[in-house]
Amino acid sequence: MEQLFIETRFLVNNAHQSGIEVANETQYLIVHGQPGSGKSVFLKWLAMEALKREERIYNHQLIPVFIDAERLNSPDINLLSLIKDEFLLADLPYVDKFTKEALKMGRLLILIDEIDRIPEENHNRSRAITHIQDFIHLYDKNRFVVSCRTQNRYIYRGKLGYPQRELATWNDDQMQSYIQKYSHTHKWPDSTDKNLWRFLQETTNSQVQDLVRIPVYLTYLCIYYQQQSFPRDGSFLEGLDLKSAIEYRNT
Repeated sequence: MEQLFIETRFLVNNAHQSGIEVANETQYLIVHGQPGSGKSVFLKWLAMEALKREERIYNHQLIPVFIDAERLNSPDINLLSLIKDEFLLADLPYVDKFTKEALKMGRLLILIDEIDRIPEENHNRSRAITHIQDFIHLYDKNRFVVSCRTQNRYIYRGKLGYPQRELATWNDDQMQSYIQKYSHTHKWPDSTDKNLWRFLQETTNSQVQDLVRIPVYLTYLCIYYQQQSFPRDGSFLEGLDLKSAIEYRNT
């Protein structure tokens, strides 16, 4: 993940702020973003950053626990049990005592990803959001990051009253850096990354130009470019329906 990671930036008062700055400053944080904008990647990167002993830019020495919110889709939701399960997978001894002590002392960074993916069937989503809220209140010395797609933030209105930050789409520097990293990681021939960047600047396909500012679409375009054996001109972009192509790939 770190080989391809591009610094996350949030929109704050019509300006961009570094994602790590926001995470360092905010004890309880809700991350919004479009589908594919990097919410899950940011939470996982933050977990990895918290685990570092050296050269760590996350200012809080905490134990990260990453939880996919779909695991909260149950009438018997229990975040405490899910956290214990994660520590069991890590082969920690005395898990029950360790978990309770860590929560009591505020030693955990708890990352709950994509709460809007919890189905509303049988009111499971509402129940889960209430449970998350109660859990944060009960263990308020810890740090929490929750993610949700922007268009679904209404689901916790009136419940999770914490600072909310919107992931910014990528600018030219971030896009170019990602293409360079992708080409290096996947051992592209020399200059093919520069060619792809030039094709993106020159194309008249406005849909492609707009969508590649969202990380998942730029990733798909890199895959597609490689599958097409690195075309020597940008004509392959002109008729490309990037949105339909990625939807087809996902299905």
